[in-house]
Amino acid sequence: MTVIFVAGAMRSGTTITGQVLSASPDSLLVGEVRPILRETHLHQTCDCGRTRADCPFWQKVEAALPDDFDEQAASRGFGLKHLPRILLHGVSTYPLPDDVQHARHFLAALAEAAGDKALIDTSKVASSVWLWRSVGRPVDLVLSVRSPRAVAAAQALPFEQTQLVQEPKAKSWLVWAIYNLAGLLARTSARTFAISRYSTMRNTPRTEAIRLWQRARVRPGPNHGTSFTGSETHMLVGNPRRERGSTVVIKPIS
Repeated sequence: MTVIFVAGAMRSGTTITGQVLSASPDSLLVGEVRPILRETHLHQTCDCGRTRADCPFWQKVEAALPDDFDEQAASRGFGLKHLPRILLHGVSTYPLPDDVQHARHFLAALAEAAGDKALIDTSKVASSVWLWRSVGRPVDLVLSVRSPRAVAAAQALPFEQTQLVQEPKAKSWLVWAIYNLAGLLARTSARTFAISRYSTMRNTPRTEAIRLWQRARVRPGPNHGTSFTGSETHMLVGNPRRERGSTVVIKPIS
């Protein structure tokens, strides 16, 4: 089983890209992973239409976790401060902190529940690529890129319009640079690497989807023009404006 990891700054199209890729019959979308652990009480409705407790996929995940699994510790294990230790562990017997071990347990449980399907993780921060690699999963990395000016403008919109935290434009530019740099660095540890531009995905989604499916070596989804329905989606966390069922319709940029 491989992991298709979608990286990129917030408001760069990571959720849309993940939803489009999930139309492949060989894939399964789980959305953003770390917030599931950090804010468990906020993410109890699965994209499949069931609650997390009633969803067969998330039941499999829970069953695959060890008895002493700690969600909060696992959430901390995704922190960037642990990245140097994860990298050292990859080339030596350097021990990993308990928090990272719990994070690895969670990823391993996701992989086991996904079975033979390519699991799509839209967690944005590319440092998770090395964490996935530490549990023995090859990663196909997709870096979703959008103009920093457009990202900053989108993040500056009020909460009432986006259901997302409003961010100052200067901070948006800085975070955009960090996320994209991390994506470029992580490509060296990925099995394959592709850049998906937001404008391309919006204007020619089918063509872009086929390119990414081919890169990840999964079968293409059915051709419904600009409409993409996930073959199996169990997203608990994503862009609130996009996280509405397993079907996404792409509208060209006017």
